[in-house]
Formats: sequence, structure tokens, C-alpha cells
Amino acid sequence: MTEETKKFFTQTELDQIITDRLARQKKGYEDKLGNLRDEVLAEANKVKLEEQQKYKELYEEAGKSLSELEPLRGRVGDYEKYFERVLEERLKELGDSAKQAVKHLGTSFDKLDWLEANKELFAPKGSGVGTPRPGGKQQKGEPERKLRLPSI
Repeated sequence: MTEETKKFFTQTELDQIITDRLARQKKGYEDKLGNLRDEVLAEANKVKLEEQQKYKELYEEAGKSLSELEPLRGRVGDYEKYFERVLEERLKELGDSAKQAVKHLGTSFDKLDWLEANKELFAPKGSGVGTPRPGGKQQKGEPERKLRLPSI
């Protein structure tokens, strides 16, 4: 190249060339960033929809389970009434000491269970029902009675 064919640029022209080049570069990066943002949002929406579907399925399963258990609700109530009736009869048979012994236990079933496990405490012993020996002493040959407390 000779001096005549060489092209010279003014500072303004160079500034404009650089500005145009940077603008094109910036637009390319903005396009890439926009595409990445769209991909991330699409993936986030996909995950959100999948989780919503899972929760929906769990909700439906729970609803089915509850509807299957609904008929049993009445039966459970019937059993509780039965246990209460049996407990009342048992307490009438055993007396006030048995009533006092189980008053702090939870359900009728727990009370009946404890009474059954400790029925020997309320069985008649010679002179009365569950009355302790005078002086709290045990007679010779009589086994030591141990109280079985319910677990809490």
C-alpha cells in the first residue's frame, strides 16, 4: 500500500465506529441474556407446575383416604360407648376403690385394661373386698401383692 491508498479516520469517525461496534456487541449480549432469562423462567414454571401436580395428587389421595375412613368413624364411636358401658358395669362390681384407682387414666379402654391387669387388687380377701390387713402386715404364706401402674 502506498500513502495515497491509505485511509485515515478522524477521531469522530473512530469514535462512531467503536460506538457502533459496542452497540452491536451489547445487543448480542442482551439477546443472549433475554434468551437465558426466558429459559430459566420456563424451567421455573415447569417445576412449579410439576409441584402443583404432586400436591394435587397428594390432596386427592388424602381425600380418598378420608372418605374410606369415614364409615369407620361411627363404628369407633360405637366401640367407645361399648367400652364406657362395660367400664361402668365393671366399676359397679369392683366398688369405689377401683373407681378412684382409674379416675386419672385416659380412655375407657385404658381404664378397663388397667383394671384387668390389676383385678387381684379388688378381689374379695376373707373379710372384705380389697380391704387391707390391719397394720398393713401380710399374713404368712400370702404372696406379696404388687401394684402394676399404667404407663403414661
